[in-house]
Amino acid sequence: MKTVFADTYYYIALLSPKDSAHARAVELTAQLQPAIVTTAWVLTELAAAMSSPSQTGAIRQTIRWPALLQ
Repeated sequence: MKTVFADTYYYIALLSPKDSAHARAVELTAQLQPAIVTTAWVLTELAAAMSSPSQTGAIRQTIRWPALLQ
């Protein structure tokens, strides 16, 4: 299994259906799970990008902090 690093661009595309890269991000997610790794910095940047009132529910559902700390 190949492990890949996911940057903020990937997560924004994955969570934003209107993003031009959304379909590709969904496709990659299906192919790579669970071999995707990231950093707390990426998740912090993602949280900032998604912090508009219309996006807060999506970010809360996506980031599961206890699972990241294992």
